Amino acid sequence: MQEIMVRETDEDAPEVVSEDNPFPVALRKSNPITQARAGQRSVSNTTPTLVVAENAKRTGLIITEVTGTFDVWLAPDDASVTAGTGHLLTGTKGASITITYRGAVYGIAPGGAQTVSFWEESES
Repeated sequence: MQEIMVRETDEDAPEVVSEDNPFPVALRKSNPITQARAGQRSVSNTTPTLVVAENAKRTGLIITEVTGTFDVWLAPDDASVTAGTGHLLTGTKGASITITYRGAVYGIAPGGAQTVSFWEESES
C-alpha cells in the first residue's frame, strides 16, 4: 500500500510536482461563515439609498421586501439605480434576492418609500 501525504494549506498557489513531492495533494481550508448580521433599510422613492455597504469578506447576502407595496430597484452603485433600471425586487411582501456580490448595493423605490431587510454572512 502506498502512503499519501496530505497537508492543509491556506495558499492560493498550486502544489508543485518535484522529486520530494511527486504526487502533490493539498486540502484547502474553506473559510467558514463566522459572522452574520441582519438589518432593515428604508429605501427612498426620490434618491438612491445605500441598502448594504461593500464587504470584501461577504459570502452571502439576502435582501427581502418587507413593506411589499411598491417595486424596489437594486444596483451596485447609486448612479446606475433609477426607476426601471437595475435589478427588480418586486413590490410583494417577502420577495427576495440572494447574491454573493461583495460590493455595495443601492436601491430606489419610485412608487413610494419601501422597507427592505437584509441578512449578510461573512468570513472572519
